[in-house]
Parts: sequence; structure tokens; C-alpha cells
Amino acid sequence: MKVLIIEDDVLIANYIKYVLEKNEYYVTGIADTTETVANSIKVLCPDIALLDIRLSGGESGIDISKSLDKNDIPFVYLTANSDRATMSSALKTNPIAYITKPFNEDNVIAAIELLRQGREEEQV
Repeated sequence: MKVLIIEDDVLIANYIKYVLEKNEYYVTGIADTTETVANSIKVLCPDIALLDIRLSGGESGIDISKSLDKNDIPFVYLTANSDRATMSSALKTNPIAYITKPFNEDNVIAAIELLRQGREEEQV
């Protein structure tokens, strides 16, 4: 499964990449701006995106989720934002999951596996 990481904190993005690769997922890339997200969607064709809500400069992850949705790319929010207002806005975008930081490695893998299993069941 090809995963796009959308995260502007380099340390966190690299840790997520490490976790995914350790669990045998292919990381298509790390996008940290609206422009790199748009290009990554078109060029890399990820199966799923891990998406932070608060990104530096420009759009939020909630804004970017609309672009992912238009391209039929499911996504998981992986964010430090746990306040009700942000969570309520984010959940309206129909993510696969909403995981708060600091995150547990198993929670991230479980969210991706839910998607993978759902796709396998659709193919049967």
C-alpha cells in the first residue's frame, strides 16, 4: 500500500516514514505545503494519506482533505489537535480515522489495515 505523509514537522514526518517502512508500507513521499500535496497526488498516486491538520502557511489539513477526497484518496488525520471544534470540523470530511499526537505506532498501522481490509473485501 502506497502512503503519502502530509506533515510540516520534519522530525515527525521522518518518524512516521520510519514506522510505515518498518511495517512494510511504501511511502510515496512527504508533502509539507499545499503545492507539494497537489503535485504528490497527481504524480505519486498514493493509496492513502496521513494528514496533519495544522500545517504551516496556507491551507489546513481540513482544506487539503477536500482535494484528497476529489481524487478518491482516503486519509487519516494524525494531529495534535484534540479540541472539540477542530475535531468536529475534521470528522465532517469523513476520514478513515482521527489519531492524536503523540500517537501510538499500532494505532497508525491499524488505521491503514482497516482500509486495506476494506479494499480486499470489495474485490471479493
